[in-house]
Amino acid sequence: MMRSLLLLAVPLSLLMPHTSAAQSEPSLPPAHVGEAEREQARHLYDEAIQYGKRGEYRKAKASLAAAWSLIKTWEIALNLGSAEMRLGQYRDAAEHLSWGIRDGIRKVGETYAPLAKAKTLLAEAVQHVGQVKLLADEPGAAIFVDEEVVGKSPLADPIFLDPGEHVITARPANTERTSLKLEVRVQPGDALERYLRFSTGSVTTKGDESTETAPVSQQTRRDVNLLEARNIIPISLGGLTAISGGIALAFTIKASAANNAATDWALRTGGNCDVPSPACTGLADAHERRNDANRIANVAWVGAGMFGAATLATVLFWPKANSSTSGASLRFAPRADMRGVMVTGTFE
Repeated sequence: MMRSLLLLAVPLSLLMPHTSAAQSEPSLPPAHVGEAEREQARHLYDEAIQYGKRGEYRKAKASLAAAWSLIKTWEIALNLGSAEMRLGQYRDAAEHLSWGIRDGIRKVGETYAPLAKAKTLLAEAVQHVGQVKLLADEPGAAIFVDEEVVGKSPLADPIFLDPGEHVITARPANTERTSLKLEVRVQPGDALERYLRFSTGSVTTKGDESTETAPVSQQTRRDVNLLEARNIIPISLGGLTAISGGIALAFTIKASAANNAATDWALRTGGNCDVPSPACTGLADAHERRNDANRIANVAWVGAGMFGAATLATVLFWPKANSSTSGASLRFAPRADMRGVMVTGTFE
């Protein structure tokens, strides 16, 4: 049978075998674990004992972690946490010690000596990490820390975090409710408590009804604010205004150049084109190019004016959430020469 590993000294005497018949076996493995897995876990467990006796705690942890992946028992959890404490891996140690203590109390009682030793180790581990206790008004919500799942609400143990900034996300089982996101910064020894209120879409401290963080969907909307329609449309209209203005300017310049050419050709003809000549042909061609360029420029100027007016109107009059009505009044009218739009109005 598998021998128990006890914490007879803290923190030096780790992974020591226990000979008491009453506690000679760890908790029974789940029924679905086959005999081959149980035998492999026994081998890994005994292997960890030998590594521990030689002070090879990294190898001991590897063996215990492999056994833990096969069978989760409070004995393995406590000794895995003990090895991690020896290696300075305080967050992992806190998680395994907390789990092992809770399960061990349920299986063998709170007065069992190794559990008291484990509590001492856990008290030391939490001084090196931060912890967040999460309460929730809805069970079954998936809890993620930095995009890694840690369990479902209600969580039996606090979430242990390395010092620094972390993002805790809670996704409710009820898909009609909004996920919640909590950004926390913890220092060694911090012990925070937060209440996930899916019913109101907020995260609060215990007993505090004021919202500390917004639902993920609201924060996402703020993050992608530039993609809202009231921003996309003015940007698009502004772009069309610039394009139309550019085309209008280019063809205005082209019409001016054609008009200059027509003036030169007219001087060459001497004002008489009754008889066909190369000068008269050049004059006619210059007039045609000028007229075509002017038509395109006029249309482009009108388009630029209309797009510009639409841009301005969108910026000024698009409804804004929680904002008062705009005090601007504008009127738009095409210019007499059809080269743009006149905008008149008042602003308050």
